[in-house]
Amino acid sequence: GFRWHPYRHLSRAVAMRYALIIALTLHGGICSYAQWQTLGTGVDYGVRSLLYDSTHQRLYTFGHFSTAGGLIVNGTAFWDGTAWNAMGQGVDYPLATPVWASTIVGDSVLVSGVFPFIEDVPDSRKTAFWDGSQWQSAGPGGSSGVFRGMVHNEDGITVAGCSDTIAGVVVNSLARYQNGSWTALSAYPTFSHGLVCYTSVIKYQGQYIFGGNINVPGLREIGWLDGDTLRQLGPGILGDSWVNELVEYQGLLHVGGE
Repeated sequence: GFRWHPYRHLSRAVAMRYALIIALTLHGGICSYAQWQTLGTGVDYGVRSLLYDSTHQRLYTFGHFSTAGGLIVNGTAFWDGTAWNAMGQGVDYPLATPVWASTIVGDSVLVSGVFPFIEDVPDSRKTAFWDGSQWQSAGPGGSSGVFRGMVHNEDGITVAGCSDTIAGVVVNSLARYQNGSWTALSAYPTFSHGLVCYTSVIKYQGQYIFGGNINVPGLREIGWLDGDTLRQLGPGILGDSWVNELVEYQGLLHVGGE
């Protein structure tokens, strides 16, 4: 069964959400001679998501910024170890409608946020793919809402958010992308049962666990997927709270939120 070990007051890391992107270089151990280094001139406003592509040696950076290293990038850019690079023309109006979440998918990157569209890409509302050189639609109509939780593994891409649909498929905020198509994961709960907004997802001990702000009968902010039904995990989280992060560490499921 599941092993439950709550940590109080552990919140989503926000240390990198600044206009200046910096890197930590360690010499001789993690506690000695650490030195921060800038990545060029950084970006001109806040960062929402950082993602490292070890295959192509790229640090993908998404957020509220308009420029990176002096380039117009509109909220989407990557650092190649030497310089900043634009990702097409970026999102429309990144200061107010940035990318919130991202994950590596082979040679591509899946992103989701509050952006109305990626510049010059049809059907790119709120969710889209970057194929390494250009943006691609995630499907007809994009998504109706944002997916803040993402995990890519042998089952495909599992996403969790606050969205009725993606690519025209009704998904009740939980969806999976596999073999080129999207499918719904959950029949319960839906928005008709109350507020259902997910911010995190993890596969733990063979089961998918979702956290967020889940205010429906029988669920308290965190649950595990049993077939197509989300069931409460342990006693849940008391109060009207949010689960922002789910991480496995030393065999235990660690939960952070507010």
